[in-house]
Formats: sequence, C-alpha cells, structure tokens
Amino acid sequence: MKKSVFAFILFLSACAKQDYDISKAALALINHSYYPISQQEAKNLSQDISKIKEIDPNAGLVSYKSLKTDKPIKRELYYPVIFSWEKEKIYAAKVFDFSIAYESGLRSGCEIITIAGVPARQAAAEPEKILSLMKKGESFMCEYSCGDSKKSSVEIKKELAYFPFVWNISLSSQTAYVKINNFSPSSSKFVKNNISNLKSSGKKNLILDLRSVSGGDYAEAADFINLFSPKDSLLFEVKSDKEGYRKKFTAQKEPSFTGFNIAVLINSKTASLGEIAAASLKKNAGAYLIGEKTAGKFFITKIFKTGDKNGLRLTVAKLSLSGEDLSEGFSPDIYFKDALEGKDIFNAPFSVQEDILIIEAAKSLSSNK
Repeated sequence: MKKSVFAFILFLSACAKQDYDISKAALALINHSYYPISQQEAKNLSQDISKIKEIDPNAGLVSYKSLKTDKPIKRELYYPVIFSWEKEKIYAAKVFDFSIAYESGLRSGCEIITIAGVPARQAAAEPEKILSLMKKGESFMCEYSCGDSKKSSVEIKKELAYFPFVWNISLSSQTAYVKINNFSPSSSKFVKNNISNLKSSGKKNLILDLRSVSGGDYAEAADFINLFSPKDSLLFEVKSDKEGYRKKFTAQKEPSFTGFNIAVLINSKTASLGEIAAASLKKNAGAYLIGEKTAGKFFITKIFKTGDKNGLRLTVAKLSLSGEDLSEGFSPDIYFKDALEGKDIFNAPFSVQEDILIIEAAKSLSSNK
C-alpha cells in the first residue's frame, strides 16, 4: 500500500502546475476521500487531474478566492405578521417578537377587524385582493381586537430582515406548526421550548417544517431528532473508512415528547442534515412526510488547500440511516408540490392558507391518515 501511495504521489507531482500542488491533492485524496483509489485511477489522475470526477463525482477545483468570506448580502424585508383566514374571520396567526407591529400591541391570536380598509368579513371572502397587495410589498393599516371590546390599529409594513431560527403557529386547539430554519447552535433547545409551550396548551398534532433545510451542526440535528426518539435508537451515522470522519449518532436521552401525531414538511431543497432528520423522524417517531422528493445530497464535502490560488473539494463522508441508500433522495408519504418553492428559507407565507403543505398536513393529522 505504501509503495502504491508513493508511486501515486510521484505520478501526480510530475504533472504539478505552478499554482496547483498536485502532490497535496494526492495526499488529500488518499487521506480523506470517501472513495477508494486504485493504481490505475492514480495513473489516470497523473495524466489529467480533471479525471478526479471519475473517482469522486462531487470533487472539483475551487478558486481560493471563493473560499474567502463574502460580503454580507442585503436581504429583502418581510412582513412581521402571518394571517389566517377562518370562514368569515381573519386572525393574526403569528406576530414576530420585537417587530413594530408587536411593540404596537398586536399579538398572535388577535382578531383582525379591518385590513387595508376592507372589513375582515369581506376580505376573508376575497383574500386574493389582500394577498395581491402584500405581494407588491405595500404597507397597509390593520384594525384589530385582542380578546376585548377595545379596538386598536397598526400599520403593517415590511420590516423583518430575518426570522428566528425556530418559530411556531397555533393552527387550532389540537394542531401546531413549527418552522426550523436550520440546525444552528442551540436550535434544538429553541425547538424544545417552542413545543413545550404548545404541549402545555393541549396540542396533539405537530407539523415540523424542514423545507429547504440543508446544512448545520450534526450534534444539533441529533439533539433535535432525539426530542422525539427512544433512548439508544440510531438517529443517523456519518459513514467513512477514515476513522476521523465516521461517527454514529444515537439517542442519548429519553424522548422529551411522546404522544404527538407528527407530520414533517419536505421539498426538493431539503438536503443533507434536513433530509436525514426527516428520514430519522419517520423511522424513530413514526412521522408522516408531506411535500416533495428531497434533494438526495447526503455526501459530506470538504475543501483542502492545494496551492496559493486553488483548493480541492472532496467527498469525505456520507450521511446514512440504517445502511439505506438515500443517494437519490426519498419520496414523501403524501405528495404535494411546494407552493413556496423558490423562496429562500427565511421567507414565509403571507397567510397560512397560502401554504398548501401546511393545510394538507393539518388535514392529514386531524384525520390520523
């Protein structure tokens, strides 16, 4: 093995370019690649480094400039309220904390009396007019009441640059919706706090939204899944023949939540940790998957610096669940095209009724299908 490795490095070094150290690429490939390398493949690479994709389909040369942190991109602003149309009434289904609307007194659950000068009863009968106004990004006035006869008004305008990592909506006395934007540090604690509050209010049905969730912290993803999974169950594993990469994630604690009927929303942008979390919740917590087929991006890649100007991206490991091949992604139990497809992970519907996946998930859970 040592001789073949040495020969491999000599082959590649012979083709080294001024700004690209192929010997470093060779060592990275040998020491870190998820894929095994034969002597013939080593010879092929010595002749043409671009042939690396024949070994690792995810591999590629990367300009070192692209590895540097990009300047922050100015994001568009979002409305701080998500509405819900219910028969002849309109409610503020979600008012985000610390927004101007929130500080003005509008709260989740408050009834809307008029919206953009239109009585709620009329607006609920023709929601397209209000939605059209919101899609244009215009501001509008809302008159509302929060459980008493007192009426208040507030101007609703786009003001949020970002949404919280985790937030929820109470859809009914039995059903709640929880959006997870990514598996960032402490996100599992935020999920736990959100769901604890929902459970104390008597919720039985839970919709977990993992649409467009991809990367993040592996331990956080495991902690999130563990909230619903039996102790010692396999949550997922990172597979590699390199000891430094492979790891099994098992449930370290008893589940924090049992007895919920769970639906998980997925779409074609649900990838990597988002996919494995959804699949694991189905396996370990009996969750229904609703939405679109996932991306099938279970490979873990890493970039290795191989010169002053270039780096090499390699596959170093693969996410797996009980040895299943998930490379093609997986299909939902109930298919619906995602109405919000194309919007980034921080976007949200203007109203609950605009999001067909939320509506269909609530129906499915209520009927226990």
